[in-house]
Amino acid sequence: MFAAIKSVFIASSTSKSQETVRTGLIFGFIIALLSLLLLMTGLYNGIDSYINTMVLQVGFQTPEKQNESVWIVKKDQATSELLEKNPDREEFASVFRFLGQPQIVKRMEGYSGSGLRLFQIDVGCFKDYKNMLFKTGYAEWGTFVDASDQASATRVDAFDLKKWRSGSNLVRKYINEKPEERAYTSLIKVTSQLWTPTAKYAFSILAGGGQHLIMPTLTTDWSNPELRRFLQSQIDKNAESSGTGAEKVPEDLEPAIKLLKRWQNLFLNLRRVDPRLIISFCDSPGVLFSVSFDFFLEPAPPEFLVEPSSVIGFDFVFQGEKRPATDEALIAAIASSSGKVILAAHTMMEEDLRGHAEDDIEGDNANRLRKKGTAKFVQRLIVPHEKFIRGNAETAMIDMGIGSKGFVDKAPMFIVTEQAKKLMPSFSLKIAMLELDRRHPDMKPSYTEEMTRVLAEIYDSVASGTFRGPLVIHDRQIPVDSRGFMFIDYVGSTIVGSTVDASRNKAAISSVSLYECFDRKTLAHLHRQMPHKKALLPENAHRRTLGV
Repeated sequence: MFAAIKSVFIASSTSKSQETVRTGLIFGFIIALLSLLLLMTGLYNGIDSYINTMVLQVGFQTPEKQNESVWIVKKDQATSELLEKNPDREEFASVFRFLGQPQIVKRMEGYSGSGLRLFQIDVGCFKDYKNMLFKTGYAEWGTFVDASDQASATRVDAFDLKKWRSGSNLVRKYINEKPEERAYTSLIKVTSQLWTPTAKYAFSILAGGGQHLIMPTLTTDWSNPELRRFLQSQIDKNAESSGTGAEKVPEDLEPAIKLLKRWQNLFLNLRRVDPRLIISFCDSPGVLFSVSFDFFLEPAPPEFLVEPSSVIGFDFVFQGEKRPATDEALIAAIASSSGKVILAAHTMMEEDLRGHAEDDIEGDNANRLRKKGTAKFVQRLIVPHEKFIRGNAETAMIDMGIGSKGFVDKAPMFIVTEQAKKLMPSFSLKIAMLELDRRHPDMKPSYTEEMTRVLAEIYDSVASGTFRGPLVIHDRQIPVDSRGFMFIDYVGSTIVGSTVDASRNKAAISSVSLYECFDRKTLAHLHRQMPHKKALLPENAHRRTLGV
C-alpha cells in the first residue's frame, strides 16, 4: 500500500495516469486546505446565514392587505438619533399616555362646508331670455363658432380658462352685439353645473380650494420622472420609519402635488355629500314651478377624535427601580390607559450551585464542579417590578424559540413555569385573545377566560410530555408541538424590500418609530431643547400615527 501511495506522489513515476491522479490529489489537497482556512476565518458565515434565510422564506407571500389593527412601535435608531440618547422610562411613559388615551386632532385643510345646485329645471314663461336655455356642461365646453387660438382645443396652451369662449359667453356676446335681433322665448329652462368652464362646479366644490380641477388635471404631465420619483419617495417614507420631518415639495412639482391633494379631498368629501331634491312653486318672476337637485357638504368639526389603542403590548421588562419621580410617572401613565396593558416577562436558565461548600463555589473547585457535571440548571422567572403590575396591567411571556442555525423560527404559545407549576400565556397569545374579546364582546366565556381554563387543563400533559396539540381556544385552533411551540409562517417585516418579495413597495407589517408615539407635551419639550430637529414638532411626528 505504501508503495502504491509513493508511486502516486513521487515524481519518478512514469505512468501518465498516475501523473494525472497525482496532480488532481495535490490540487484537491490545496483547495481543501484553503477552504478550511476560509472556514476558520468565518468567511462563510454570511453566506450560510443568507442561504438559511432564503430557505426559511421559501413559498411565502406578502399579504395583499396589511392588518391595519396591528402596528409595531419600534425602538429604533431614528428615535435614538433624534433624542441623542437611548429612550428610557420617561419616554416610555409618554408612549403609554399617547397610545392609551384618546387624542384630539385639529383638521388641516379641505374640510369647509359648502353646497351647489347641481341641476335645475324651471317651467314658466321666459321672454327675451339673453342666455342659453339649455345651459349644461356639454353645451358650455362644446360650442365653438370660430377657429381662434382661444377656442381651439388642439393645443394645451390654449386652455386659458379665464378667457375660455364658453357657449353662454358666446350667446350673450352675440345678443348684445345685435340688439335688433330678438332673444330667446321658451316655456322651459335647464341649468346644470356638473362640470362647467367656471371655477365653481361640482368637482371643484368637492375638492375645495375654489379653483379649476378637471382641466389642469388633464393638462398636467403625470409622466414627469421627477414627479414620479418624488411620489415614490413619499410612499417609501410612509412605509418606513424616518427621522426627518415633512419633505419640502419642489417648486416645479407643487401644482401637481396640490392637484393630487385636492383629488384626495374630493373622494373624502363624497362621503359627506347630503343630496336633496327640491320642488318649489313661483319662487321667482316668470317661473311657475322648478325642480332642482342640490348637494350640501356640512362643515366638518374643526377637530376629530382618534380612539386609543385597545391593547398595548410592551416587550421591555421594567425590572427593578429607578428614580422615584420617573417610576411614579410611568405607573400613572400605565394606569391612565383605557385599554389593557401587557408588560413583558421571560424565563432564564441559570446554574444552581446550592448544596456545595461556599469555598468551592467561589474558588477553583467551581470549575471542577462544572466539568464533572455536578452543576444543574434551574429556571428563573424575570418579571417587571410589582409596582408596575397594577389595575389594567398584566404580564405575558416574551420567550422565543431559536432553531439550530440561530434563527427565530418558532414562537411559544405558553411557557411552563417550574416555580409556579402552571402554564403562562405568551405575549402574542395574550394580546391576540384580548383583541378577540374586543371584536366578540358577547362571547361567553370570553377568549381570555377560555385561554386561562385551557392552559390550566393541559398543564399536566405538557409537564409530562404527553401533550400533542393543537391548542384549542373556542373556535381558534393553534398548531403547536408538545412544548407549545408554533412554527412561524413568515409574511415579511416592517421594512420595505427586506425579503424575497422585495418587488413590493410596501412593508408587510405596519410600523412607526417610538418618537412618533410621544405625546404632544413631550414632543414640545424636546423640540424646545433641540429646535433644529423639525421631526420633533408634533405635527410632523404625528403625521402617520394620527393622520395629520
